[in-house]
Amino acid sequence: MAPPSELAVDYVARIDDADVYFLVDVTGSMGGEIATIQDRIAGTIARDPELLAAARVIRDDLDARGVVRRRHAPSVNVPKAADAGR
Repeated sequence: MAPPSELAVDYVARIDDADVYFLVDVTGSMGGEIATIQDRIAGTIARDPELLAAARVIRDDLDARGVVRRRHAPSVNVPKAADAGR
């Protein structure tokens, strides 16, 4: 007898940690889309306490190491990690 050609399998995937990378076209024609992406990412981070804490640590570390980043005017204010809880 031939083996079955299909086999139904039930499973649940659980992702505890994930590295996320955002690649965004920054050419002039994408200005509106870039602003929307920035606002939505900032809003998502601001609503999640763990993401907010991680973003503060990463930003403060980059600042401490003198990493120069392109600045924009965020629609969501994210205070420095040292100021959290004040």
